Amino acid sequence: MRRVLNALDARTSLAAYIGNILADHIDRYRTLLSEAIERNRKNPFNSSLP
Repeated sequence: MRRVLNALDARTSLAAYIGNILADHIDRYRTLLSEAIERNRKNPFNSSLP
């Protein structure tokens, strides 16, 4: 990943780049994540995914 950032002449650290990817992923899948968390709260012993 460092090579990719260097090749793109990115002005961000690797940690910031990964943080941005994770934040984007959470934003995109917020509804799905919220539903899974709520199902787990209702039945914590059922770990199956939809």
